[in-house]
Amino acid sequence: MPISVARSRVFSTRARVLGGPAAHWGHRAAFNYDLRVHLPKVTQPILLINPNDDLRVQSRRGLALMRNGRLHDIPQHAHGFMELMTEEFAAVLRRFLDEDSPTSDHSP
Repeated sequence: MPISVARSRVFSTRARVLGGPAAHWGHRAAFNYDLRVHLPKVTQPILLINPNDDLRVQSRRGLALMRNGRLHDIPQHAHGFMELMTEEFAAVLRRFLDEDSPTSDHSP
C-alpha cells in the first residue's frame, strides 16, 4: 500500500474520532440523499473528485447522472487527500473554476 494511502486512512480515522457524537449525521444525510433524482437536475458544471477510497467505484457511477460533469481521479490518495496534497488540489479546483468563469483572470 502506498504511504499516502496509509496516511490518508490514519487521517480519516482521526477525523471520525474528533467529529464527536453527531459526526454520523452528515454521513447519514449524504447517503440518504437520492442523487439519481437530483444530480440530473443540476445544470452547472460539476467536478467529481474521485480519490482512491472505499467509494471510488460508486463515485464513478455519478458521472453518468450529470449533465455537465467531469471526473478527476486521484489514485495516489484516499481519505484526507486535501490535507496531503493541498496545493495540487487547489490547482485542480482553480483550473475547473476558471474554465467556466466569464471573467477568469486570476493571475498573480
